[in-house]
Amino acid sequence: MFCDNEFDHETIRNVFHGTIFDVCGAGEHVPVVERSIRTIKERTRCLCKSVPYKRYTDLMTVHAVLTTVRWIIQFPSKGGISEQLSPSKILEGIDDPDINIKRIGFGTYALVYAGTDNIMSERSVHCIDLSQSNLTGGNFS
Repeated sequence: MFCDNEFDHETIRNVFHGTIFDVCGAGEHVPVVERSIRTIKERTRCLCKSVPYKRYTDLMTVHAVLTTVRWIIQFPSKGGISEQLSPSKILEGIDDPDINIKRIGFGTYALVYAGTDNIMSERSVHCIDLSQSNLTGGNFS
């Protein structure tokens, strides 16, 4: 297990008996973790550049990263635990993405149904899609 001195690794050692720990010193980095972080940052930048906004709120930034990570773990990775099963299938039991479900992507402008009260007021709200909320096509906006 790769780790640094940012946490109480002695307690973790007691939980995971027999695990080999590679504890980095101060100012060092774990290459495997750093590469994963860089991949997430690069893909999040690509996602943000695919929408027409010049500024992002903190909430949009959080959901951009969540969307990126969600799509990364939906597919098996080379050198991962399994070449056939995705991390989301192994850890959460979530099946491969269903391409038959219509989805709107991060940052998409949308009109969302807001209910009706049987008068002439608007029944939709202008919003920006943030991320997928469930596996059947629901979204946070």
